[in-house]
Amino acid sequence: MPKKEERGECLSENFTELFDQLYRDNYVKVYRLALGLTHNFSDAEDISQEAFVRAFHSYHTFSGQSSFFTWIYRITVNVANDYMRQRSKLPVYEIAEEAGCSVDDLADPHLAYGPETRLMVNEVMRVCMAAFTECLPVNQRKVFFLTVD
Repeated sequence: MPKKEERGECLSENFTELFDQLYRDNYVKVYRLALGLTHNFSDAEDISQEAFVRAFHSYHTFSGQSSFFTWIYRITVNVANDYMRQRSKLPVYEIAEEAGCSVDDLADPHLAYGPETRLMVNEVMRVCMAAFTECLPVNQRKVFFLTVD
């Protein structure tokens, strides 16, 4: 890890090369951390990428009092927390609104609905169910679908 004075020079001269090396040296550890937090390969890739993007944009705030990995570790945990918080919100109202129906229609579908409306309500319910179960661990998801089906 370059000293603070060296980092200042790197910022003006070879910042991209420096950060590229930091990325190569730390990506696997960051990815493993994200994977351990999410248990999902795709989410871990997204979180790792976002953590490095944030680190790149905030590198000027890195004081060098700790290792780069310690710093990016904290960034990765914060990104994962943000990511999981966003994923845990169920967008039922937004999904229903986008499809042109209300949550009440989903909760109490009327038998008088025509085939198009029933199809739309069923599709919205399917999308909501996918959003809901996406937040569950795989084994709980399996049990849920065995129970619901």
